Amino acid sequence: MLAVLIAAAGLVSATPVSYSLLDLIQQNGTVQSGDKTFSNFAANITVFGTGTAVPGNLSGITVTPINSGGLFGLQLSGGMAAICATGTCPTTWDLNVSWDVSAATPYLIDGVYLSFNGQASPLGSSIAQVAETVNVGMNIVGSGNVTSPSPLSIFIPLDGAYPSIRITKDILLVANINEGVAFATVSDIDQYYRQLGVVVPEPGTYALIGAGLLGLGLLRRRLS
Repeated sequence: MLAVLIAAAGLVSATPVSYSLLDLIQQNGTVQSGDKTFSNFAANITVFGTGTAVPGNLSGITVTPINSGGLFGLQLSGGMAAICATGTCPTTWDLNVSWDVSAATPYLIDGVYLSFNGQASPLGSSIAQVAETVNVGMNIVGSGNVTSPSPLSIFIPLDGAYPSIRITKDILLVANINEGVAFATVSDIDQYYRQLGVVVPEPGTYALIGAGLLGLGLLRRRLS
C-alpha cells in the first residue's frame, strides 16, 4: 500500500514529499521522481567509538524526490554527525545505503551527478565523504566520491547507457583529534541522473527502409 501511495504522491504533488528511509525499506516502498522510479531500498548504520554519532537508526534519514534543469533524482537528508572530544576520539558514523533506479522507456541512464554539504574538522584527521558505486547486475559501471573540503560535487560517467542501475553509497563520518573537539557532519546528499533519449522508428519508417532495401536488391539484379 505504501508503494502505491508514494508513487502517486511523486506523480501528482507539486511539493516534494519526504519519506522515512526506514519505512521505504520495511514496506518495500517505491518513490517516483519525474520519469525515474526508485525501489528496493536497503541500508544499515554502523557506529564506532564513544563520542556522539547520530542518527542512531534509519528513521532519522529522509528521502525526497528532487529535480533541477530537467534532471530528476533523490535527496538523502538528516542530521548526520560524528562528534568527539578528548578521551572519546575517534568516533565513526557510517551509513551504507543502496537502491535501484529505472528510467522510463525509451530513456537510458548514462551518468550520475553527486553532491553533498559535508564538513569535517580538523582536516586531516576527521573525514566527511560519500563513496559511490554504480552497478548493473554484478558489473561495476561507474564509481566516484565526494569529500570535504573538495570536491563537494562530481559527475560520474557510466561505461554505457542503461535502462536500470543500482546505486550504492557509503556515507562515512569520522571525528578524530588528540586534544579538543572534532566533528564530521552532513545534512544533504543530492543525486541526479543524466539520460539519453532513444529514438524508436515509427512503423512507417520500417516500411520505407524495407522498400529501399528491396529497390536496391532489384537494381543490383538488373546490373548483374
